[in-house]
This record gives sequence, C-alpha cells and structure tokens, in this order.
Amino acid sequence: MCTLLKKMTVFATAVCLTLSAGAQTKDFEKFANIKGVEYVHLDENMVKLAAQNGEPIKHGGHIIIGDKCGDILSQVDDVKVFTCKQGKAAKKLKTGVLALLKNEKYQSLIDVNESDALVKIYQSHAGEKTQNVVFVEDTEDQETVLVVIDGTLDIAKLIEQQAEKD
Repeated sequence: MCTLLKKMTVFATAVCLTLSAGAQTKDFEKFANIKGVEYVHLDENMVKLAAQNGEPIKHGGHIIIGDKCGDILSQVDDVKVFTCKQGKAAKKLKTGVLALLKNEKYQSLIDVNESDALVKIYQSHAGEKTQNVVFVEDTEDQETVLVVIDGTLDIAKLIEQQAEKD
C-alpha cells in the first residue's frame, strides 16, 4: 500500500510540474496578441532540424541560439521570439514581462539596467525542464525583444557561447 501511495505521489507531482511549465509558456504566448508585436515560434521539430543540420537558430541580426555541433540545440524543445519597435506595443510587452518575472518561480541570472538598454535573463525549473527568458529593451536601436526557450538548456552554456562571439 505504501509503495502504491509513493507511486501516486510521484505521478501527481510530475503532472503538476508539467501543468505548471505549460501555464508559464501560455503566460508568454499572450504577448503575441499585442498589436505591433511580431511573434515567431519554433517548435521541437524545427529546433531538431536545425540541430541535425548543424545550424544555429537565427532571428534578425541579434538572436543566435545554438552551435555548429548541435549540443546546445539538443537541449532546446521550443523557442518563442517576440519583437517590436519602441512605442505602445513595447510598453505593454515590457510591463507584462516584468510582471511575470516577479513571480518567485523565476531566478534572475543577469539583470542590467543602463541608460540605453535593459537586459534581463531569468530561468525557472520544473523538474528536469527549464524555461529561460531573455528580455532586452534597446533604446538606441529602439527595439524590444523577448525570447522564451523551453527545454533542458543550461543557460550558462548559452551565455558562454555569446561571450565567445563578442
């Protein structure tokens, strides 16, 4: 009886973690409905295809996820990119994202606030899965970008990859 109870508890915990991760993703998807926000979604199949071809995921001139050997992309299940120019859409996006990141589920990895840019990188865990959130408000380029990466990605590798390119 005790073993059955333990199995049920583990199962219930796994279901709750899965539902929690799904709820977080849906929280971000609502930003696609903001007028003026461009939304690009790459599902697991597209990510795997890029990894198999040894190609990183690129969006615009600033967003590059992955490496030539596919190690980083093999840890990515899903990528959502939201972009907009400064204005009402950017303000709505920023307000919404910052409100979500205040949730105690998210751990701040990088938080930079300079006169011409705001950069926030946060991560949350749901079991073995992680959700990495990168938010950039660049007043010089007048662009606001939100990238949400779901999977088992070690964000430290992604930061290290970017540092090598700079």
